[in-house]
Amino acid sequence: MPWMTVIGTMAVCRSFPAPTPQDGNLLSINQEVNMSPEMEKTAVDLILKAGEMSIHHGLTIHGSLPNQSDRRRCGLTMRYVPTSVKQVNANSMGMRYHALLVRGQDEEKHFGEMDAPGFK
Repeated sequence: MPWMTVIGTMAVCRSFPAPTPQDGNLLSINQEVNMSPEMEKTAVDLILKAGEMSIHHGLTIHGSLPNQSDRRRCGLTMRYVPTSVKQVNANSMGMRYHALLVRGQDEEKHFGEMDAPGFK
């Protein structure tokens, strides 16, 4: 059964970990946190069934074993930022992030134009 380990609620990543040179990490940002024994003691296992998800703060330290199934495992990240925010560097994939305006007017145009998704 798929599971994810979440480190205790008070342990958040307060600084961004450096990319790991270790092969086999399929995450686009390829990052890893060095865990102290104290942090490992606060770990909680979450058993997730197919179709279930975990919602947590973006700086919560979390991870799981490799996906052994033939079904895709994916993550979704949402960040709400003011239109004054500007991406100054490309992400780890050498690309720029996209943004969708959810409220107000975008006078800055730092993320370019992006149409809202259509639903049928």
